[in-house]
Amino acid sequence: MIYLRVSLDTSGEGLAVERQLEDCRRIAEARGWSICEIYTEKPISAFAKTKKRPAYDRMVEDYRAGRFNALITWDLDRLTPARRLDRRG
Repeated sequence: MIYLRVSLDTSGEGLAVERQLEDCRRIAEARGWSICEIYTEKPISAFAKTKKRPAYDRMVEDYRAGRFNALITWDLDRLTPARRLDRRG
């Protein structure tokens, strides 16, 4: 499982997400893990009144359903602000 998110993509080319993905794939390969899903969040304005993150929400649903047992993200701040996986199930 890989979760990717870029806060701001000034070039519009998705390069930041591609760099995150390359790094995360290297981590998975080094550990011998298979990647079952890649969730990518499109850039969302910091000024948006509602910050819905569909890929994040789908990832949490998959976690609760037991569809993966490890998560790779480029940095913990990709999962935040204020949102974290609820380990209580």
